[in-house]
Amino acid sequence: MNTYRHYFAIEKKLKQMGYDVERSEVVLEVSGGRTCSLRQLSAAEYAHLLQRLRHFLPRGRDEVSENNMRRKVIALFRKMGYEQAVIDEKGRMQFAADMPAIEAWVKKYGKFHKSLNRHTKKELAQLVSQVELMNKKDMKAIHRV
Repeated sequence: MNTYRHYFAIEKKLKQMGYDVERSEVVLEVSGGRTCSLRQLSAAEYAHLLQRLRHFLPRGRDEVSENNMRRKVIALFRKMGYEQAVIDEKGRMQFAADMPAIEAWVKKYGKFHKSLNRHTKKELAQLVSQVELMNKKDMKAIHRV
């Protein structure tokens, strides 16, 4: 029987660091959309979930790097469609983050109204939470349609 104590310990630490951890969404993502319940995860899925969450925890004396938080913000915006088509060297179309649009949003609507690279670690944690909340609302609107 799994008590899930490791998950709850990590979730508590992440929330103390300013992350907005929504358990059902994290579980849904790790299970590939199969379930939103910790109890219904396989042992491998649970291990993968813990591994992914530990990535955001402080490592030794170092805390989560600012670049990881910036990447998280960019990834969330890409999920919401902030992408642009780019042609690579071989003539194939690829999609990349629409950085000018992301920067414009962060400056206009972000809590601190400044460039993504000018945010401090603490401000980045709050920005990540803000964008996660926006992403969550965006996903709910899609599912209602």
